[in-house]
Amino acid sequence: MQSFFVSSTFKDMQGERDALHRLVMPRLREKAAEFAQGIQFVDLGWGISTGDLDSDEGAGKILEVCLEEIRQCKPYMIVLLGQRYGWMPSPALLESAAGEKDFNLESYEMSVTELEIRYGMYLVSTQKDGSAVDTFGDYKIPVASKTGTAQIGEGKTNN
Repeated sequence: MQSFFVSSTFKDMQGERDALHRLVMPRLREKAAEFAQGIQFVDLGWGISTGDLDSDEGAGKILEVCLEEIRQCKPYMIVLLGQRYGWMPSPALLESAAGEKDFNLESYEMSVTELEIRYGMYLVSTQKDGSAVDTFGDYKIPVASKTGTAQIGEGKTNN
């Protein structure tokens, strides 16, 4: 079973998330079955209560689950971007959650959606099998690690 992590802001992309599950998923499952494969979408918008976002403990748990699901789905991630930037927890919470995954950034002033994208790109860029496919255009995301600073995604895309 191959899992695809779905990332987006919840409020402005709910229709697109629903369409992904209702229209895209059945066709992908059908196609995957032709190759004796299974797929699923990991969509935390369906499983995380945002009522806990007011407490640091609840927000920390949400971030922990989110990053772990991205790691488990690596390298498959679907990102839906709309008009909203998304929920911005405190930089200390983001730093703590990212630090538990050995993922260190130069700044933690960002939304959870941006953190998801950066973490997914970081995981793909560190794959040793060279299977990364770049569809983001020209980008550079500075990421600090225990071994120094690296640029994710330097160069041109293949699209």
